[in-house]
Amino acid sequence: MSILQIRVDQDIKDKVTDIVNQSKIDISIAVRLFLLMVIKEKRIPFDINSNNEYELYRDNITYLLDCIDYNEDSPMSFQDIEKEIKTSRQRKRTKR
Repeated sequence: MSILQIRVDQDIKDKVTDIVNQSKIDISIAVRLFLLMVIKEKRIPFDINSNNEYELYRDNITYLLDCIDYNEDSPMSFQDIEKEIKTSRQRKRTKR
């Protein structure tokens, strides 16, 4: 095991911490999932340049499901994912 240190703005760290905590994981697990997906796909596992909000939303859900498939020991169940999707959709409707 090795240690990976990164520097990010405190605001970014706080926002990410809130988001991943809602998913019942911590930042370390989220980063590990990201790194595993980079290895699995041999590329950054999402479209960085997409301006289409729907595409980003769909791709993020697909990415999350892929992470769980790749990491069978994931702390999230499919029920947890469905709950997160419903919550995200409700938040999206509320913003409109």
